Amino acid sequence: MKYKEYLDTARRHLESCQCFFYSINWSETLTKERILKANVVQLKEEKKLLKDKHKLIAKKTSLIEQTNNWTSEKKILAKWLERRKKRIEFIRTSIRQREEEIELIDNTKQLKEKNLLEDIHSLLTKKASLIEQINYWKCIRRATEERLLRRKTRIETKKILMSQKENLLGRVHNELIRKEEWLKKKQSQLKEKELLLKDIFYLSGYIFESFIVFKIYEVGYRHVRDIYRERGIKFDPDKYDVTDFIKEFTEFTRVDYYPRKVTKNGQVILRRTGTKRHNGKWSRLDDDEIEFLENIEGLCAIEQHKFQELFRMIQNNQVLRDAMFPQSTNIPLFFVNASPEVENLINSWCSGVRYSDPSVWENIKNYINESTLKDLLNICQQINEKITQF
Repeated sequence: MKYKEYLDTARRHLESCQCFFYSINWSETLTKERILKANVVQLKEEKKLLKDKHKLIAKKTSLIEQTNNWTSEKKILAKWLERRKKRIEFIRTSIRQREEEIELIDNTKQLKEKNLLEDIHSLLTKKASLIEQINYWKCIRRATEERLLRRKTRIETKKILMSQKENLLGRVHNELIRKEEWLKKKQSQLKEKELLLKDIFYLSGYIFESFIVFKIYEVGYRHVRDIYRERGIKFDPDKYDVTDFIKEFTEFTRVDYYPRKVTKNGQVILRRTGTKRHNGKWSRLDDDEIEFLENIEGLCAIEQHKFQELFRMIQNNQVLRDAMFPQSTNIPLFFVNASPEVENLINSWCSGVRYSDPSVWENIKNYINESTLKDLLNICQQINEKITQF
């Protein structure tokens, strides 16, 4: 990979980020808490309405059973009154027969007449008693019929109310289903927006890294070219890959493509095992080059994508910074401070934000917003406009 490709990569990522940024509808919130809270409340309301529906169905069943019982009692009472009515008719017929027999009895038979009169009196007494009972049961029947009619009216009214409530519950249930689908759609949209934000943040780090790496290699190769010119050697940067080791480049920039590791006991472990040099041939590092890499102070690596270390190294290396940018340059971050929010985003970036380290994005997305992201992209644009001028 040639060092100039870093600049092209940065500009492609910048265009992608700007497209993502302007495709987002910032009128909606990026957080899920409000949506999840509304979802929980609506589910509770649906549960309560279903519970009321079950209670109404139980009451409806109980009223139907009571209606059936009263109907059965009404039929039994009607049969009993019919039997009483026939009995009274029979008694009336008997009385008429006795009265006819009394008229035929001879006046001389006073004793028999007296006994007959007593019998008639007894029958009349029984008749009066039966009539009173009949009237009493008629009143009971009328009261029972009126009570049954009132109960029937109440039951019909309750049935109508229950039907209305069932219809209302159905409409509420359909509305809850519609709102649930709406919430799922909004959650999907928020997830898509979150992925866009994540991509913008992820690509912005590569934009900064590409700009910094491009400028380091441009200045470093320029320094190497000047040294080789004094030695009478022609230096062509286009023949070198960014992974190639050039001692003069690393000595001036304090940068190598591969990192080194220092153990707890002070042992230095080099990631670089060889270098690609002349005509694309690989060769091993000699002892002087290994010793140089092991002992150089403040060495930064490009392979690990920790461009924040490269930025701090440039800030602390006055010679390198003056070689990269003139004193009068108002380039963001290097000479003009960004807002604390933007600096926090830049310092929080790492290459694992998209794949291997989800906790980084979980922390970042809580305070990322339209203004901060816009400032971040504006800084990328300003650096893009100014970095190739020097």
